[in-house]
Amino acid sequence: MNILLAFKAEPELTMLPEQAWNDAQHGSLDLSYARYQGGADEQAAAEIVLRQQATLNLTALTVGDTHAEPFMRYLNALGFARLVRIVPPKEAELRFSPQYIAELLARWVEQHPQSLILIGSQSSEGNNSQTGFWLAEQLGWPVLAGVVDFSLDVESEQVEAVLIQNDERLQCRVQLPAVLIVMNDGRYSLRVPGIRQKLAASKAEIICAPTEQANTQPDVKLKREQHRRVAQKIEGSCAQEKAQKLYDKYLRG
Repeated sequence: MNILLAFKAEPELTMLPEQAWNDAQHGSLDLSYARYQGGADEQAAAEIVLRQQATLNLTALTVGDTHAEPFMRYLNALGFARLVRIVPPKEAELRFSPQYIAELLARWVEQHPQSLILIGSQSSEGNNSQTGFWLAEQLGWPVLAGVVDFSLDVESEQVEAVLIQNDERLQCRVQLPAVLIVMNDGRYSLRVPGIRQKLAASKAEIICAPTEQANTQPDVKLKREQHRRVAQKIEGSCAQEKAQKLYDKYLRG
């Protein structure tokens, strides 16, 4: 059974020195030396699938530049045998383009059939929570959101998922193929590989799949809206005088 973990590499901002934040006040935040890794949701999804008893063909896939490769090799040390990095055009906007990301993932999946796709529910950058739904729509697959746990039934080609919807814990069984949008509820933490596994993974092959597919999303420009309310300051020598003026001018009918 082929299982795909689609993750987004994010910079670990908590590891940045204070000087980097000070410099960012006069320009952009320098992330060139930051460590990148998958989000908490994707790490939970990876841990859950690694706990499955069945023999699975695990693939880790991301869209982006080389910053994601150290974490990809980390996943390889844990058991993800296939590592794929989709390389979009340099001018492509990835943070606010869930439909575009989904198109790239769907095109790859159509060429490399999968039984189950695992994806996180949100990310620190963009945080649109839409990519998984766009991907399922383009593939025509069922999708479950808010998944906190799941187990695979290889013989019947089904997945039994536990999900949280409207503060209620539900249990569903879905026929594969399917897309699971995983949410980390704090129960699972990604395991740490041993030294030998890390050394072996340092030479793991990462398949780079360049794409010339243009970004279908329009350019996004953020503008801060100013919300101001008219205010008038009440002057007075004491609190009693201010209260009397408030009552006489504004409260008394």
